[in-house]
Amino acid sequence: MDKGKGNGSHSPLFISLVVNDLLLHNCMLHSGAFANVMSLKVMNQLGLKISRPYKSVCAMDSREIKVCGLIEDLQVNLTVFPDISVLMDIVVIDVPDAWGILLSRKWAASLGGSLQRDLSYATIPTCNNTFVTLHKEQEKKYRVEDPQDPLNEPLYEEKELGSFAILLKSLAPLKEESREKRASDIWRMNFDRAHSI
Repeated sequence: MDKGKGNGSHSPLFISLVVNDLLLHNCMLHSGAFANVMSLKVMNQLGLKISRPYKSVCAMDSREIKVCGLIEDLQVNLTVFPDISVLMDIVVIDVPDAWGILLSRKWAASLGGSLQRDLSYATIPTCNNTFVTLHKEQEKKYRVEDPQDPLNEPLYEEKELGSFAILLKSLAPLKEESREKRASDIWRMNFDRAHSI
């Protein structure tokens, strides 16, 4: 599963976790991952330490990826349901922090419940025989955040016509056109193209 843009129907299931009393955003459920994976940068931002060395791993294209080590038995809690916690091992690699944690099949299975095929949400059992729904979250600009001083914002903004990236705030906003004007422009462009042949 590739990292998606926005929260369209084909984007990954991002959730947030509480790790070491900090919020960790953009934790991506990856149905093909063999292990939970975190970047070295995110590990340092969370104030975590390597528990022991770990063997190297291979990327999809068979390149060897250097592993920094393994964090063993780390307790994480779901941000939206803090009573649900999971003990997990995390492989730490020195790659750009494209996600908070890449969550494996095993991690997802440890929660129980079910995952929708379109990755829109998961249904998870609680200890008192009820179920909670874990909805897909918007991808956040920053991976690690202090819950006492939240400064984060969505990386992509949802609009009626789809998702788009938020660029620099210093840029002047584009003039919003009406739906009728956009439809008229598209019709005119198609008409001109058809009659120019």
